[in-house]
Amino acid sequence: MGLFSWLSRRHANRAIFRYWNGQQDVAADPLELLRGVESDTEFNLEIDPALVDAGDPAASLRMVNCVRRAFKVKPFAEGGLLEAECAELFVGLYEFLDSLKKSTDQPLTSPPPTASESSDPDHTPTNCSSDLPKTPSAAN
Repeated sequence: MGLFSWLSRRHANRAIFRYWNGQQDVAADPLELLRGVESDTEFNLEIDPALVDAGDPAASLRMVNCVRRAFKVKPFAEGGLLEAECAELFVGLYEFLDSLKKSTDQPLTSPPPTASESSDPDHTPTNCSSDLPKTPSAAN
């Protein structure tokens, strides 16, 4: 096997999120982007997506600015993205993560309990896939 075929196979299964930042194609770790969105101090993932869907301009601006910070995207006037493109990027990240969750070969669950765990009636296996975010519906 040649080096090129080994490298191409090795990189084929990597879950890399790719997007256009207004100037170039960017390849990024989707979990790093997700942490940037989730840790944003201005955009509230619990409240703001519904407000964006309802047409709230302040919530829409908070989402756009959150995307610009997390994805390191400039405003359109500076060679970056339109606000609508930032909204598409936001939804695209969550759709990408959702597709990863659905396409895994193995379910993202804990291994079966050991004998000592199975005798504990309060022990239930955890499902790690539930830790992945659900796709917000903010696409304005």
